[in-house]
Amino acid sequence: MSALRYHKKSLTTVIKEYIKFENKIYMEVKVLNKGIILLVIGFISFSSHAQYSNESEVSVVVTGGNTEVEVYNAKTTNEYKMGKNIFTLGGHYMYGTTSDEISSRNWDVNTRYERLFNETFGTFLGVIYEGDEFAGIDNRLNADLGGTYHYLKTEKMQGRVEAGARYRREESLLGNTLSEMQGRIYAMIGKKKTDNVEIKFWAEYLPNFTNSTDWQLNFAPSFQYNFMTNLALKWSYTGKYDNLPVPGNKKFDFQYTTSLIANF
Repeated sequence: MSALRYHKKSLTTVIKEYIKFENKIYMEVKVLNKGIILLVIGFISFSSHAQYSNESEVSVVVTGGNTEVEVYNAKTTNEYKMGKNIFTLGGHYMYGTTSDEISSRNWDVNTRYERLFNETFGTFLGVIYEGDEFAGIDNRLNADLGGTYHYLKTEKMQGRVEAGARYRREESLLGNTLSEMQGRIYAMIGKKKTDNVEIKFWAEYLPNFTNSTDWQLNFAPSFQYNFMTNLALKWSYTGKYDNLPVPGNKKFDFQYTTSLIANF
């Protein structure tokens, strides 16, 4: 009988502990549900006050016969504007082959936060993670901090200058690693010539404070024709000059692109 009472007591204890455990789980799930609800409400609130825009472009080049070349390029930029805060997330991927051999492959993922003080001045923080196999770069991390000056902002014309500092960490395909401090000066001007035609030019100079001979200069003119409300054709030429490239690579790279662009 005593053994039976002991087992009954043990069973009662187990049941009580299980009920406590169940109540604890219930409370934790309840708290979790509240957290999820708050996150959803916060996201809805953010979305209702933010202005979202996206620009995506794609280009394809395929040739056959005596020369077999395939090049695919995709790029996207997503932007959220909420008051004086601007959040940007984007990236691109380019892949090309010549006679079934890989001849080009480069990519990047970038994010940026900009805070506007007024209509003219602002500050920004940005990160770019990129790679370019045929420039000898396995991966490169760029961290930017600086200020912006919008010197031109009308319905027909846009102009902006940025200046700041960049930390660069680069790993080459040769196994070398660089960690350097750079400056960054960027200038852009764009003009809407008609309702359908836009032209733009930007240039970026990157002096190197760690190694003065390892400076870079990038630039890109472009022409865009908007043939529909959300669709456009874009022709651009991008030049990249690296005064001290990875050994075995050329100093100057260029890319001419014809792209189909979708905006919303």
